[in-house]
Amino acid sequence: MTQTTAQPTGGQHESVGQRIRRLRKLRGLTIEELAGLTQSSMGYISELENNPKRSPSLKKLRAFAEALEVDEGALLDEGKPKGIATEDEQFVARFVALPRETKRMFREIMDWYIRSRRR
Repeated sequence: MTQTTAQPTGGQHESVGQRIRRLRKLRGLTIEELAGLTQSSMGYISELENNPKRSPSLKKLRAFAEALEVDEGALLDEGKPKGIATEDEQFVARFVALPRETKRMFREIMDWYIRSRRR
């Protein structure tokens, strides 16, 4: 089974707008919702996502990072491990949104599973 990576393939460079779109979709946000969270127009976000030459100001970059729950470096493609499967990114995005107690239970289950596989 092949895994789809969240990174572009074939030597393509992912623009800031493309990363914003990818993260927006991972978070399950519409353009309208992201516009509200960042005090931006829907047209501006659409242009940013679709025009690779377009870049947000530092103030807007910070607003997008906050709304998408990532640091600014993630939007600038700094420090992100390459080749993470999209399904893994989606899992992590969903996990992050869970209540603290639910996360604790998932961690305990995962620890138990890993320990049981080592036997």
